[in-house]
Amino acid sequence: MSQTDEYLVENIGKLNRSDTVITDFKGPLTQKNREQLFLKKIQEFQKSKLIVTDRLHGMIFATITGTPAIVFDNSNHN
Repeated sequence: MSQTDEYLVENIGKLNRSDTVITDFKGPLTQKNREQLFLKKIQEFQKSKLIVTDRLHGMIFATITGTPAIVFDNSNHN
C-alpha cells in the first residue's frame, strides 16, 4: 500500500479502487443496460466521500455527483 493509500485509509476510511472502464460485463451491450451500467457507476461516485483520480471521466463524474475530488495530472495530460 502506498503512502497516499495509507493516508487516505487513516483519514477517510475504506479505500475502494474503481475504474470507469467496465471489464467484467458479459453479453451484448444495449441501450437499456448501458444506461443501467452508467447509473450504477454514478451511484458509486455519489456514495463516496472523496474521489482521487487522474482521469477526465473521474473528474466529470465527481463534479456531476457533487463529490469532493483530488485530481492529478496524468501521463497523457488528458
